[in-house]
Amino acid sequence: MGDWKLKLESILIQELGYRKVDTEDSVYVRGDVTIVVYVDDVLMDMGSDMKEAEKARKELETLLPIEFKLLKEDPRFLGIKIDVNERNDGSVAVTFDQCEYASKVVQEYEALTNKHLHHCWTPMVDKIDSDEDLEREGGHKPFVKKIIGSLLHLQRCTRGDIAYATAWLARRADKWSRGDDLRLDRLMGYIKATANYQLNWEFKPGASKYALITYTDSDFAGDEQSSKSTSGYITILVSDTGTWATLDWGSKKQNIVCKSTGEAEIIAIMAGLVRSGYPISCFFQETCQTTVQIENL
Repeated sequence: MGDWKLKLESILIQELGYRKVDTEDSVYVRGDVTIVVYVDDVLMDMGSDMKEAEKARKELETLLPIEFKLLKEDPRFLGIKIDVNERNDGSVAVTFDQCEYASKVVQEYEALTNKHLHHCWTPMVDKIDSDEDLEREGGHKPFVKKIIGSLLHLQRCTRGDIAYATAWLARRADKWSRGDDLRLDRLMGYIKATANYQLNWEFKPGASKYALITYTDSDFAGDEQSSKSTSGYITILVSDTGTWATLDWGSKKQNIVCKSTGEAEIIAIMAGLVRSGYPISCFFQETCQTTVQIENL
């Protein structure tokens, strides 16, 4: 743990009386105020008690070199533009926007490869036509790790639709081939065509019941070299009034070779619940004192 994190945690817990959340290492709670820390960026949820929130803000600004800005004044956190729209019917729409970042990554890639990418409408192709392309070292290898690092940030924050393709290419970074060049070209062409995609949450008032739904799936022996399968999952918060918020997603190659599709599916279910559904449910219970039912589909 870095010196900055140690100093911040000491002030929050020992001097200001915040409680560190057991299920998330960088979240601190005191009353209705929640503080989220990512490296040296701090996000404060002021809750509904504005008097307490203003007190918390002034305390932190006095003790630490932090300047807080309201999201409506500077709606960015970790490069993500966050727009909160409160409607007349009491519903709230939240939009997470990385469109500018996605376009910047595409422009950087086009400059590095000296290519003008065509729009593609799927992020990945199933097969590379030529066996020779699979054996020759790829021309993009010198800068591919930098590009994939940018794509991992994009897919982790707002673009779950590129999770599988990005994870697949990330595993290939140390043994990059001409075929991988073609796959990355395809993915970047897809991002160029869909750079305006955003992550949207919709909260409806009057809910009496919330549920976390984790959808899971897997292919079977999809990795031709290892015969291993790949798990995929997505976790969504819903309510009986129509709330819909996509909270988490992921794609990961399984650690063992499965003997049947049923075995691959069971591993995918466990991965979705252990890595996503259950931790998020515990987080809600600890921070909101709300029990959220977990369903798996």
